[in-house]
Amino acid sequence: MSWFSLIPTEYRLAIDIPGIGFIKADQIAQHLGIAKDSAERIKAGVLHVIFQAEDQGHCFLNSRQILQQLSELLQLESAYLEPKLIDALNVLNFDEYIISEPSMT
Repeated sequence: MSWFSLIPTEYRLAIDIPGIGFIKADQIAQHLGIAKDSAERIKAGVLHVIFQAEDQGHCFLNSRQILQQLSELLQLESAYLEPKLIDALNVLNFDEYIISEPSMT
């Protein structure tokens, strides 16, 4: 199973079709009924944030960095998003789509 299969079809548009980025794919997904706080949207958003960071030369983001960028991207409050982000990161880590280091806090 590839990471690609994890992303709902609506969000794969951002990868498959040049010129359709995450924002446009997200608008299409929401128009089709995907909830603003759905697990699928959050996982797709996390992968988008990670891919963007990778494109900028980063090889690591901590959960606070992901939360901040994801909150802005998805337009959801950080406090509301944080437990959903933890769930998404756990799923992505368990399924080996990302590698997660234990928190030092």
